[in-house]
Formats: sequence, structure tokens, C-alpha cells
Amino acid sequence: MFTQGSAEVRIQGVYVLYLAAYAPTRRDDPFGTESGFRENGNLMEGCVALGVNPESPIERVNWERARARSALVTAGARNVDRLFARKRTGTKWRTRLQLEKGRIEVDVA
Repeated sequence: MFTQGSAEVRIQGVYVLYLAAYAPTRRDDPFGTESGFRENGNLMEGCVALGVNPESPIERVNWERARARSALVTAGARNVDRLFARKRTGTKWRTRLQLEKGRIEVDVA
């Protein structure tokens, strides 16, 4: 279940596991401008812990993030284009959920 204001949308698929891997990195990091940003390799570790095939390529994090956004749009969520923030440091890209830390709950059951 994805809640945005008073609207709730339900999505399902393997991309939900990828989406869920972003949540703890944002929710549990100390607050600040760098809070929750992770490289794909770090995110993939979280995905594997949630049940994603460990043989999946790291690039799949990007593919599934895009699929999750598309599913949310199809389900009626708004402002999904602002769901993630990306930042580059040198040649490395990092991504995070662009949600307030106190508004993130995850239940992957």
C-alpha cells in the first residue's frame, strides 16, 4: 500500500521489494542533506535481504525503480516524478526516497 496524503494505492510485483529497500536507508539515517542516499550496490544488498535473486544485475535497481514509478502512476498516485532524488559525487550516482523520514513505513508481507 502506498499512501500519499489521503489517497492510497496498492501496487504489487517484484519492484515493490526494490522500492522497499530504499525505505530504511532514508528512514533510519541521521537527518541531513546526505540522509538516505545510496549507490545501487548498497541498495541491491537490501533488495537481496528482502528476497530478490542475488544473481540479479545491480542495474536492475534502476529498472525496478522505473517500474515502481510507472505502477504508482497507473494506480493513480500523483507527483511520482518527485518520489526519488538522485545525486552525483564524481562518477558515482546515488539515489534516495524523497519522502519525509517520519512518513515512511514498510510492510513487505
